[in-house]
Amino acid sequence: MNNVLNITIGDMIKAAAKALGTTAAAPAPQPVAAPQPAPIQHGWCIVVLDRGWVYVGDVEERGGEFMITNASNIRCWGTGEGKERGLGRLAKSGPAEDTKLDAVSTYVLAPKHAVISLIGCNESAWQ
Repeated sequence: MNNVLNITIGDMIKAAAKALGTTAAAPAPQPVAAPQPAPIQHGWCIVVLDRGWVYVGDVEERGGEFMITNASNIRCWGTGEGKERGLGRLAKSGPAEDTKLDAVSTYVLAPKHAVISLIGCNESAWQ
C-alpha cells in the first residue's frame, strides 16, 4: 500500500479519475507572462531620432519603445539667426513663424535605440 505522505497531485487525479471511471491527466502548466514595467510619462518633448527625424508631441516610454501622441514632424525649425535659436528655443517658446510642422495622423512609435535625445517642452507654448 502507498504511503499517504508520498502521494502526488498527479496520483490523486489518477485515483479520482479511476474512481469516476474516466481517464484524466494532470493539467498542463500555463505560461506566465513576464511583467511589463509601468509606462513613463515624459509629457511634451521634442524627440530627436536617428537618421534626422525630429518630432514634437506627448511622449510615453513603454518598455523598449517611445510612443509620441499628438505628434508633428518638425520639418523646418524656423528659428532663424540670433541669440536664441535651434531646438532649445522651440522647446521653450513653441513654433516660430517660419517653423514647418507636418502633423502625424495618430502617433509615432520609435524604438528606444533610435532615440538620440528628448528635450522637454513648455507644453503651453505648443497647445
